[in-house]
Order: sequence, then C-alpha cells, then structure tokens
Amino acid sequence: MGRIGSCLSGWFVRKTKQGQWTQDNMRIAADKALAKQVTIRKAAKIYNVPYTSLQKRVTFSRGVVKNRGGQQTMDRNTEMKLANWLTIYQDVVLESLQKLFESTVLNL
Repeated sequence: MGRIGSCLSGWFVRKTKQGQWTQDNMRIAADKALAKQVTIRKAAKIYNVPYTSLQKRVTFSRGVVKNRGGQQTMDRNTEMKLANWLTIYQDVVLESLQKLFESTVLNL
C-alpha cells in the first residue's frame, strides 16, 4: 500500500453501524421472534440486526403472504368461466377482430 496507506490506516473511524451484523445474529433474532420470546423490534435491537430485514424474514417464515398490487376485480370462479369462454370462442373472436382490422385498414 505504500506510505500513504499505512499512515491513514489508523485514522478511519466508521460513522455508522450499517452492514455490521452477521447471519448468525439474524438467525438467532428470527428464532427468538418466531418463538415469541421477544418482539421483532426488541430482537433487532438486542442482536444488532436491521429491523426491516428481520421483519421480512420472520413474516416469510410464518407463511404470511401479502397481496401486492391492485385489488382483485373478479373472483376465481368468474375468472375460470371467462377463461373457458375465451378458449371455446377464440376462433370466432379472432375472426371477428381480423375482419374489423381489415375493414379499418381498407378504409384508410
């Protein structure tokens, strides 16, 4: 490293604790939170791990799946009926769309 690197090696002082946790601490904190011995927030503080990372790990381990995106607009039964109808009538629908497209192009 040379003279400059050796001179600066004792000067650097880390300003944050970000990224200074271990997988072992994360695993132990998750186990404690899953066993409900401590809350997720308390486990994160005790074992010096990020709260949100621990929360995601614990929530995923519990099998909780959060729905993301917009609200569902039709139930499963209605969706299956629509899919079956489209499968049955796809040739008719495609033929109608093709005729509509051809007539639109010809009128341009």
